Amino acid sequence: RLAEVLADAMQLLDLPLVVLGGGIARHPGYVERVQASFRAAAMAEVAHGCRVEASVAGYDAGALGAALLAAGS
Repeated sequence: RLAEVLADAMQLLDLPLVVLGGGIARHPGYVERVQASFRAAAMAEVAHGCRVEASVAGYDAGALGAALLAAGS
């Protein structure tokens, strides 16, 4: 279902990158399965121009974002 929602959103927003965060994105093969399902669900033009990747911050992504926001960055 996540890939279907991403396909709909990217068809509206036309962004080049989707970043999956949190612990689930670190599960072996998860990002690859989401990306394959996304490519199958999205229009070819959208799927070709958009990557799906795991966040490099992992579990800490939310905390790092909040800290940067609080610091005024």
